[in-house]
Amino acid sequence: MTNETLTTEKPACYCGSKSPFLSCCQPLLTGAVHAETAEQLMRSRYSAFCTGNDSHLIRTLHPDQHHHDDVKTIEEGIIHRHWVFLSIISTSQGKKTDDEGTVEFIARFKHNDSFHQHHELSTFVKEEGQWFYVSGEIYEPPKTLAIKLGRNTNCWCGSGKKFKKCHG
Repeated sequence: MTNETLTTEKPACYCGSKSPFLSCCQPLLTGAVHAETAEQLMRSRYSAFCTGNDSHLIRTLHPDQHHHDDVKTIEEGIIHRHWVFLSIISTSQGKKTDDEGTVEFIARFKHNDSFHQHHELSTFVKEEGQWFYVSGEIYEPPKTLAIKLGRNTNCWCGSGKKFKKCHG
């Protein structure tokens, strides 16, 4: 084994699965394969936001939900935000044998030098063997909830590192 072999690591997927991106979400983003579950599609859509892959987001949006300004809306979500962490809260149905399902998630992002979260309950349907995103119910955090992260606080992303060394 060479030193190069020892130090070469495959980057983990953006979706938080801890699998390498090349074997996790990338095949979905390129269209080489379709998601097998609603959660897998949700994770790939998050990775698409992280990588700027608007074509995957459009391709996996249910055809009945397309609007003339989809590309502009999606690009705004990509360009103006740095997506940093995904937490899957729960799933209901959405398995390989189901035709519909929901996924509740929190996606954290940085915008204008401050951190925010997007908390959503997404609805998915499967038609002709392919999962599609249909809609999402967005949960707003309470106005009284302010998260203060000090320099020595553990990072909220779950890395186990101090905030200042991770996302600070």
